[in-house]
Amino acid sequence: MTSAHSLVVLIIEDNDALREALADVIRRDGHMCLELSCAEEVEDSLQQTPDLYLIDLNLPGEDGFSLARRVRTSQPDAAIIMLTAMTAINDRLQGYETGADLYLTKPIHPSELCSIVNAFARRLKGNAEMGSSSIRLYTSKSLLCGPLGETTLTNSELKLIEALARAPGQTLQSWQVATHLGQAESLPSKASVEVRLSRVRKKMIDVGAPNSVIKAIKGYGYRLNSPINISAK
Repeated sequence: MTSAHSLVVLIIEDNDALREALADVIRRDGHMCLELSCAEEVEDSLQQTPDLYLIDLNLPGEDGFSLARRVRTSQPDAAIIMLTAMTAINDRLQGYETGADLYLTKPIHPSELCSIVNAFARRLKGNAEMGSSSIRLYTSKSLLCGPLGETTLTNSELKLIEALARAPGQTLQSWQVATHLGQAESLPSKASVEVRLSRVRKKMIDVGAPNSVIKAIKGYGYRLNSPINISAK
């Protein structure tokens, strides 16, 4: 969170005018607001990890249901609000099944939206104060923490763990793993990837992750087998 009472809020909405209007309302209430027009931009465009996601469902490309499912996997503690014109009960049920904390229909009054965001701010602040025994990745500090301790990460280790946590099914292909572990000018060899992955596994196990935290998938890549909570601070 940006302060004791503010959140980093990400709006994913393809209607430019509506997205900007929602962002203005949220910013005026003291929260940091990030804006994207499609789900595919979430992994590549964010410099900070959101506390709350405000997601439209009828997005170009990947829809809001799929995005919410991925967010819920990579950030179990994040708040997810679906704001959509889809009003059917089956859509509402699917929304909650895929990870929504709240399913709202358009249009929404600005005062109600502010009250909802502030309610989540109080809840998330309380959760942070209570603490957690799960594995947590602090991106701004390159720090991995768990019930058995904490360890610092190299930049490539940080990028890899965050990418695995955010990927669909928490799975990346071999070339994607090599890209995150390599340098800009070249990709590491398969043997080098395995050596570097073993170091990442050891660091994760040392802080409390299970021994099978990163599992190789023959002929495809690697899967993260433990939930990772991602925090911007």
